[in-house]
Amino acid sequence: MSVMHTYDHEKACLFLDNGQVVKVRDKQKREAVELLEPLTEKARKAGLIGEKDVVITFSA
Repeated sequence: MSVMHTYDHEKACLFLDNGQVVKVRDKQKREAVELLEPLTEKARKAGLIGEKDVVITFSA
């Protein structure tokens, strides 16, 4: 079963379904859109996001 996680463009962080937040630690200047893929990959490697989980984007 897929679980939905939310990526917030303004805060440039990934909010997981379980309440955890994944952020980028490097201070390199990047656009928020460019951070979605590295954050998702980081969360998958850590076992926080499953193969079938879905990441939705949110921008206010």
